[in-house]
Amino acid sequence: MISSKKKTIEKFSKLSILLFVLFFSRNILRNVKDGLIASDIGTESISFIAIFLHVPIAFFILKLYNKFLSVKSLIKNFAFALSIFLGYFFVFAFIIYPNKNFFHPSKDFVDSAISIFPNLKWVIRIMGNWSVALFSVFSELWVTIICSISYWQLANNASTIREASRFYIYFASLGQLSLVCVAPFTSFLRTKSSLFSINNSFIKFTVITVICSSVISLYLYKSIENKFVNKLEITKLGEKNKNSLSDFFGSLKFIINNRYLLMIAIITLSYSAIMTWSDGIISCIMKKKYENLQDFCNYKSKIMSCIGIFTIFFSLAGNYLLKKVSWKAVAIIIPIITLISGTLFFVTSYIYVNLYSSCLSLAVFFSGAYSTLSKAAKYSLFDSTKEMTYIPLDSNTKQRGQASVDIIADNIGKILGSGLQLFVFTLFPNVLHENLISPLFFLFFIMAILWIYAVNSLGKMYEKKIIDKNLYE
Repeated sequence: MISSKKKTIEKFSKLSILLFVLFFSRNILRNVKDGLIASDIGTESISFIAIFLHVPIAFFILKLYNKFLSVKSLIKNFAFALSIFLGYFFVFAFIIYPNKNFFHPSKDFVDSAISIFPNLKWVIRIMGNWSVALFSVFSELWVTIICSISYWQLANNASTIREASRFYIYFASLGQLSLVCVAPFTSFLRTKSSLFSINNSFIKFTVITVICSSVISLYLYKSIENKFVNKLEITKLGEKNKNSLSDFFGSLKFIINNRYLLMIAIITLSYSAIMTWSDGIISCIMKKKYENLQDFCNYKSKIMSCIGIFTIFFSLAGNYLLKKVSWKAVAIIIPIITLISGTLFFVTSYIYVNLYSSCLSLAVFFSGAYSTLSKAAKYSLFDSTKEMTYIPLDSNTKQRGQASVDIIADNIGKILGSGLQLFVFTLFPNVLHENLISPLFFLFFIMAILWIYAVNSLGKMYEKKIIDKNLYE
């Protein structure tokens, strides 16, 4: 009994530290990515980057990832994925961005091309800052491939349903402590960067930190797999999954034909679409107050610290609630929080843009509050409750379904979220994000209701599965 308890504590500790390290890298990458997009390209480019770069690159990596399933080792899959990301981050920080005048077309050339093809303004600006756009894509894919698929496949294979119900929310809570560290870390980088070329050094220090964190994560990942994962099951799984998700339509069909996975997919794409509609306006509003890249990143880092604090609170409350009420009762909190805080954000942003320009500080405050509450709920309750729904599935469906849903649904959400913005910004190149607040708020509201419906439907199926399989026994 004592040995088993020690083993559980060791597993819990290592999984929590691993998530902390991965999330810390994610947070500082997102911080820099948002600042670079806002300052070098413009927030209106986000929808174009999502559809023309993020989606195709995500599916390409999905194809590579699924081919790697045949190697029968989670750590090899993880190391392969890390090598792709770290390779680009290193080249960007130390070669391309410091010499962007050489690698990028000149500003005069870009402006000239825009004057000739005004409807392609944002496409041209992305091409003119292609390395920044790719940095943005890889920073976002880090969340899906590294923090979601790679981590949770390890956690799900190392944990039982009883352990998941007890510990998954605590994983999120301890992992999101990394958010609290972002603000002091960013301030430290600002101090160091001020001694050199500010933006270049800031980016280099960030990438060096991510590389060091990745070395730690590789050690932890290998240790957890070797000690707590059934290698025979992974071997059989790799043989079953070989080439099973080789294309987009095959993955999509796999999801559609399984109503359980379809509801998880709707939840995933709902959040993705909502954040795509919101993030552009949030960055646009914040950039009006914080024009300098490092001031922008510093403010975003403070928001991340607030997200970390609220994540811990939501995690503790969520873990308590999971013991008292159903999975559905906890999971439905997330879209409700997002709906309420998002409504306040859209309303105050509309007031600032269309009625009282003096309300900029109020709009910035509610943009921060919306980011804090919705993302804290996502990081604590959304991720853990969503991943719990995979555990009652058989091993084959679990692995195939998780990879399919996390990439397919997430990117469909980005397509839905970016489609309207891309259409408008192409036809009307002078339109800015703040001009789209009303239609985006309408779409945001509809998607939040669909999200609530999917949680309600999935909750019934999830409870039935764990009862039928006696997974609590």
